[in-house]
Amino acid sequence: MKKIRIFLIIIIFFLIVNVFLVNPTGKAHALSNEKVGQISSGFSHTLTIKGGKVYSWGLNTYGQLGNGTNINSNTPVQVSNLTNVIFVAAGANSSAALKEDGTVWSWGTNLYGKLGDGTTTNSNVPVQVVGLTNVKAIAVAQMHSMAVKKDGTVWTWGRNNVGQLGDGTTTNRLVPVQLIGLTEVAEISVLNFSTLVLKQDKTVWTWGGNAQGQLKDSTLVPIRVTGLTDVRSVSSGGNYAIAIKEDGTVWSWGDNFYGQLGDGTKIARSVPAQINGLTNVNVVTAGLYRAYAVKIDGSVWSWGQNENGQLGDGTKIDRAVPTLATNLSNVSIVVAAPYFSAAILKNNRIISWGYTKDGVLGDGIIYKDLYTLIPKYVNFTTKIKYFYHSNNRIDYILIGDIKYLYIYDANGNLTSVQKVV
Repeated sequence: MKKIRIFLIIIIFFLIVNVFLVNPTGKAHALSNEKVGQISSGFSHTLTIKGGKVYSWGLNTYGQLGNGTNINSNTPVQVSNLTNVIFVAAGANSSAALKEDGTVWSWGTNLYGKLGDGTTTNSNVPVQVVGLTNVKAIAVAQMHSMAVKKDGTVWTWGRNNVGQLGDGTTTNRLVPVQLIGLTEVAEISVLNFSTLVLKQDKTVWTWGGNAQGQLKDSTLVPIRVTGLTDVRSVSSGGNYAIAIKEDGTVWSWGDNFYGQLGDGTKIARSVPAQINGLTNVNVVTAGLYRAYAVKIDGSVWSWGQNENGQLGDGTKIDRAVPTLATNLSNVSIVVAAPYFSAAILKNNRIISWGYTKDGVLGDGIIYKDLYTLIPKYVNFTTKIKYFYHSNNRIDYILIGDIKYLYIYDANGNLTSVQKVV
């Protein structure tokens, strides 16, 4: 039995090294020099833009990859029938894209009408959001979506059980409705049931669910967050929030169970307070239970939950204060899914780390472990085709003309991957 196990380990090792192009340090090669644009991660999938086209990878149960299938992919696949895209947004199990012409397109799960096409039918290819034109920004949450028009008005659709649409009701919307009384909006951020907007006057407004005081007050319509002025950008973590001011300081409020407020405690706070020790910050990202600050020098500081190594510091230790992410450098921006993270580097390459299943890292590697602490380059060139059993378990894959068979034990656990000759 010992010899069999050793043999299987050797097979898997050589398959990974020779097929999936991993170098001796364990980092996957970056296989494309073509520049990427903006990036967005949902619950278990990621979107990016290259040359106006959208590419996606990860979980695809609801068609959130948008390539006309419901098959997961651990390398980027092109979203069908989309060109001239300037911005993408990934939600829990859905996606959206903003085109140059100001129209919005969405795909994936359509529960509660979050695709905005007037139906509740899922779609694995992009469908146009009804009645939206002249849009300049979009955001997608767990079960609702939002858009900001060039005139500064905000439009929302999808689930509205706790007032997350901000229209003064708890009525779900299958098509976009305008938020009355909210204008001159510059930026929007949503996660789960709450929303943050930054107005052109650099004040912050919020509405929706308020389980942990992240909104300061529960409300069905937008209210101003007091104590915040001269704000450059905002990011919603769902149950907490982060803002960066023009002077490069970072402020936080809301739930703090995992230390995601970065103040050295785990005490929730309804009033924004400055995070000590963070200066010269260029961009902030609030993920679920953890946050990131990217400084002007490209260094990343992270804090909060770290069970899958998502903080990028080479450990699985939660942090209650900002800690240097030693595995990350020369970073432009970080995006945070619940169990993994991704970043665009200053050389325009994408890396990802954390949870490894469902192809969420996009590096083309088949992992035995549930997480990786080492960032991997997203693989834009190796083309892999997947063939599944009826129970959605992989039967075999094709890499070019080479077939690799997946072998399982009696309990359905993957034991080896064998090249068919």
